[in-house]
Amino acid sequence: MIRRALTKALETVVVPKLIKEHEKIVSNWNHKPRFEGKARLGIGVAYVKIVATGPNAKYWVWVNEGTRPHTIAPKAGPVLRFKTGSTPKTTAGKPSSFGGPGGAKGGFVSAKSVDHPGTKAREFTAQIAEENKRWFANTMRNEWKRIIRSL
Repeated sequence: MIRRALTKALETVVVPKLIKEHEKIVSNWNHKPRFEGKARLGIGVAYVKIVATGPNAKYWVWVNEGTRPHTIAPKAGPVLRFKTGSTPKTTAGKPSSFGGPGGAKGGFVSAKSVDHPGTKAREFTAQIAEENKRWFANTMRNEWKRIIRSL
């Protein structure tokens, strides 16, 4: 009974809150991923995992985990055409600082290919976990107390 009640608290309170924290970060993205959460109770440990899903999940992975340097070549047509002077919508830091306007401000450039330097990992998931550590502990402690009182 205790295990079921704690698992239910994870699934109905913790997972939805953490999904909302992830959704806040992508609120102004053009290609938003969806998020799903899974919770499991182990012996003395609670596991919660939030994952990006859907056709735009790859964008979350690229920005959250970063990318290595790579070459970008045109898929259609002979050259790439893009604006220079881009500013990312997110930067490494606390999740509350995410969500700027972003975008490319410079003129157009054409190239047969581009050597992209890679993207620095924003580590959103780790930052969300750190910012919610105390809330999570309090939530589970309160649920545990509620269960004990009901016995």
